[in-house]
This record gives sequence, structure tokens and C-alpha cells, in this order.
Amino acid sequence: MTSGPSEILPWRVLSSRQLHSDPRLSLRADVCETVDGARLDPYYVIESPDVVIALVVTTEDEIVLVRQYRHGYGMATLELPAGGMDPGEDPEAAGLRELREETGYGGGRIERLRSWSINPPRYTARLHAVLVRDAVVTGGRLNDPAERIEVVLWPRARVRELLSAPEFVHAAHAAVLASALDRIV
Repeated sequence: MTSGPSEILPWRVLSSRQLHSDPRLSLRADVCETVDGARLDPYYVIESPDVVIALVVTTEDEIVLVRQYRHGYGMATLELPAGGMDPGEDPEAAGLRELREETGYGGGRIERLRSWSINPPRYTARLHAVLVRDAVVTGGRLNDPAERIEVVLWPRARVRELLSAPEFVHAAHAAVLASALDRIV
């Protein structure tokens, strides 16, 4: 591993056109030129809001999960509570909001774990992970017809098994869980 200033320079954007735009997803086609003069035309970039994932441990020493149908995947998956962030919303506030809306849990102590790029070549969005400890049922769960969510409580003592559970397939959620194992076991 090297340290010091990077000599990899950003591409020049010669032009950009919006192909699709709505509040959840925009697609643009850029014409780019690398530092070596290679032209990339078009280079597609997906713009979407940042996302927060909450790793939640209850006062009863359980991990709060959600099971829901995922249309792109074509089946139900087991995930950590997560969702899109509102403009200007910080990860802690978004994590607590998503937790309450999806599960009815809240309270406890929250800390920011870290942030990642969802997919650096194509996506502008960042994924922010938060850890909530000592969560309790507080109510306020939303009844969103697009999200039929089952709350699943997983014993913290068996959290490592979650990484290989057949329904726990979302790579971003696995990354959050794996990166925080030393904090919760």
C-alpha cells in the first residue's frame, strides 16, 4: 500500500445530457476524456439519493432485521433496516427514521460506523452505516403499501450465522454487518 498524494487524475467531462430524471433515480450520459486522451462516449452515470443502513441491537440482545419482497431479485430477502435519505438529512437521523418506519423500534444509542460508495464506477450515491444499541419498541411503524415488512429478531449471539443465512443476500447489508462484527459480538 502506498501513501501520499495520488497521481490518478479525474476525467474531463466534455458534455453531459440527462436521459431520465425523477426523485429516486436519474440517468445521465457523459462524454468524458481521460488524462491520456481516451474518449468515453457515452459514459452512463446513475444519480440517486444516499442510503442509510442501520445495524440495530435491542435491549434484549437481538439484531433487528426485516424480511420483505425485493422485485429486482424476485423474492423475499432478510435485511437490516435501511432506506433512502432525504436531502440534507444526516445518517443518524435517517437511520433512526428508517428504523422506526420499518420496524417500530427506536431509542437507544446511535453511532455512525462509516460510509461507502454503492458502486464507484456508475453511482453517485453513498451508503452510510449506523449502529443503534439498546433499541426498544417505540411505535410509529408506517403502513406503506409498497413495503410489506416482517420484523425478524435474530439472537446477537448467533450474528455470525446471519452472514451465511440463505435469505441474507444483499451485499451492502453483509458489508455493514461484517465490518461491525467486532463492535457487537
